[in-house]
Amino acid sequence: MERRSDEEWVSELRAAGDAQRQAFADLGRYLYTVVYNYLRKRQATSPRLRQLSTTEWNQLAEGFVQQSLETVWKKLSTYEGRGKFTSWAATIAVRTAAYEIRKPYWREGRMPQPPADDPDNDPEEWGGPNQEWQERQDLSPEVRALTAEVVSLIERAIEQDLSERQRFAFVAQFLEDRSSDEIAVDLDASRNAVYMLIHEARKKIKRRLEEAGHTPEDLLGMFN
Repeated sequence: MERRSDEEWVSELRAAGDAQRQAFADLGRYLYTVVYNYLRKRQATSPRLRQLSTTEWNQLAEGFVQQSLETVWKKLSTYEGRGKFTSWAATIAVRTAAYEIRKPYWREGRMPQPPADDPDNDPEEWGGPNQEWQERQDLSPEVRALTAEVVSLIERAIEQDLSERQRFAFVAQFLEDRSSDEIAVDLDASRNAVYMLIHEARKKIKRRLEEAGHTPEDLLGMFN
C-alpha cells in the first residue's frame, strides 16, 4: 500500500478521477487484511465462521470491506485527525463486521430481509435512542426536550471526545450490548484494559454533560 499522510488520505479520497480510485483501492486492500484478521479471531467463538469455505471467507471479508468503504466515504467529514486515518478507518471496518456477524439471520445462515426503514440497518446510525425517547407519549415536552439535548451531547462526546479504542469499547458495550470478553477479543486486549477504556469513556462523556450544565439530578429526572 502506498504510504500517505493522514491529510493525503482525506484529500485523495475526496478527489476525482484516478487519484480517488487508487486511494479507495489501497484503503480497500488494507481494510481487507483488517477484516480478515478480525474474522479469524472471532472464528473460535463462532461456529458459523468455522463452517465457511475459503471462497466464502473471501466473499464475506470483501462484502464487509465494501460496506466499510461506503461508511468511510459518508463519514469522511467527521474525521478530525486526532489519530491515524487508517486506524480510524480500521475501527469502522471492525465495527461493521462485528455488527453484521451478530445478526440472527447471519448466525442462522439465512438471507436478511429487513424492512427498508429499519434503523438497525446502519451500524453507524446514532439516531435511534434519540427518536425513541422523543416519541414516547408518556413524557412531558420538557423531559423530551431535555432528553433530546442529552442524547445529542452524548453522541457528540462519543464522536469527538473519545479515542478510537474508547469509542469502540463504549459503543460495543452500551449500544451493541456486547460482553467485555467479546470486546477484548476485538481489541486484542485484556478484560481489565477494556474496563479502563470504558471507564475513561464514561468520564469524558460525563464531563461533556457537566460542561453543558447538566447535573446528575437532571439526568435522573429523565426517568421519573
